[in-house]
Amino acid sequence: MFDRNHYTHHHHPDSKLLKQLKDFIMPLIDDIKAKLDRANASIQKNTDLDQSILATLVADTQAIKDLKAALDAAIAAGDPARLQEVSDGMDALIKKSEDEAQTKADAITANTPAA
Repeated sequence: MFDRNHYTHHHHPDSKLLKQLKDFIMPLIDDIKAKLDRANASIQKNTDLDQSILATLVADTQAIKDLKAALDAAIAAGDPARLQEVSDGMDALIKKSEDEAQTKADAITANTPAA
């Protein structure tokens, strides 16, 4: 006759072996988790930078559209003072765009591992 208790009792894994397996596996799991955390942090940095670049592009595009409208209005009015104002605004936008591009390029370089 089949004695279920007898069978299960003799085929339980040794608790010492289980502890050894746990002691071996847990550090590996901790290492994998730490690597995943670092990867997620890196991805978030890249996402933040991408969103910043996109926001800058959207803002600069709108500024260019606004300057174009102001330029069209100054030309239509034949207003040289207004034309100079628009030209100065374009200079300021170009300077702002160049400064932001350099800041972002520096951030990308700082976060790019050496080859």
